[in-house]
This record gives sequence, structure tokens and C-alpha cells, in this order.
Amino acid sequence: MFKSIVVATDGSDHANNAVSAASALAQRFDAKLTICHVKLEGPVPEGLSQMLQAEHMVEPGLAQPTQTPDISGNLAAARRELSNEQLHQVAAEQVVTLAKRTAKSLEVHDVDARIDDGDPVDAILDCATRTDADLIVMGRRGLSDLKGLVLGSVSHKVAARAECACLTVK
Repeated sequence: MFKSIVVATDGSDHANNAVSAASALAQRFDAKLTICHVKLEGPVPEGLSQMLQAEHMVEPGLAQPTQTPDISGNLAAARRELSNEQLHQVAAEQVVTLAKRTAKSLEVHDVDARIDDGDPVDAILDCATRTDADLIVMGRRGLSDLKGLVLGSVSHKVAARAECACLTVK
């Protein structure tokens, strides 16, 4: 039934549930699973900050990473301040790593991941187009703030514009 599934994740609880649901569907239908994460811009949201600290990706207060890869790919202790952009990149890599781990634990064989910048709606729809997705899976609510309630959620906008089926997960 499904050959290509895109799951959009921001690391929130609903998104993690979406990753599990998409992984189960990909495993059941032997479909390709593409994990799509769109980096946030601006200040780091509290939920993302807590996730980075809980996963020991940065020390409390987001001042320093605990370990970062150096040019040769080796892990080396870093002792410098991170910009918001760098923090978002660290968070994006962690979100994607955790999503891949979930997919692999549910025995999904064909897993790919993308980290994009820009408008989340456009990036998710572009990912779905590029992968010829039959289904987009997203959490009902993510890390967005009150603005999302007023202007409409990413999942609602994606569902309205997508050319394939969409599934939102709580």
C-alpha cells in the first residue's frame, strides 16, 4: 500500500509518536522511511533546551557542548560558546539520530534522513515530493509556541497542501 513514507519530527512527544507510527507502517509495508527535520531559527525553545540537556548534548544553560566532532570526525571536548544556529544543528542531529534509532528498533530496513532549513511546511512538502511519498506522518502538536495556535499548525498546513495522504498522531 505504501512505498515511501515521510515522517516529520521536531523531537516533541507527538513527533516521537509519529516516528513510531511511521516506522511501524514502513516495516509493515516494507516501505522506505524518510525522516525529515526542519531546524528552528531564533532563540532555542525551552523544550529543545531540556532535550539537549537530558541527552547530555550540552551542559546546563546551553553554554557548552559536552562533546562535538572535530574536523577528522573524532569526538573532542569543546570549550566555547555555541550560537543559536549551532545549538539548533546539534539538536537537529540528535532528533534525527533518535528517530533513526526508533525506526531501526522497529526493523525498518530502508531509512534515510534530511535536515533542512527554512519554512517547515515548505520543507516537509518538498521532502515528500523529492521522495515520491505516498504518506506524510506528523505529530499533531510540536515544539511551536502560541503563534502556531493563532496562525495554524504545521501539520494542518501540510495536510491542506500535500498531494499525498497525511496522518497526524497525538
